[in-house]
Amino acid sequence: MKNSNHKSRFDPKYTPIPLHEDRERQMTRVILTKSRHWSYEKEYRIFRPETASQNLSYPVELLTGVIFGCMTPGEVRASVKQWVKDGNCRVAFFESRPKAAEFGLDIVRIE
Repeated sequence: MKNSNHKSRFDPKYTPIPLHEDRERQMTRVILTKSRHWSYEKEYRIFRPETASQNLSYPVELLTGVIFGCMTPGEVRASVKQWVKDGNCRVAFFESRPKAAEFGLDIVRIE
């Protein structure tokens, strides 16, 4: 997969990944496709496969918040918070929580 920056794609349903497609197209679908429920986000995703295990530099003011998924393990949360601290970023942390009376998630600010 080549280096590239892409806006996320939104789909109303799960899209199967056709096995006859080339691997690069399959990976692009997997990495970019999100539920339409998230279409309000102005998210871009960066592909840089050759730097997958390296730290990337960017202006710290570009990172404004981190949202943890409702099933993010504690050790992953701790690692991300440490990376943010080490990078001198000023961000707000949030977590998603299942709604109590309906399908969906609430995004709640955390410390």
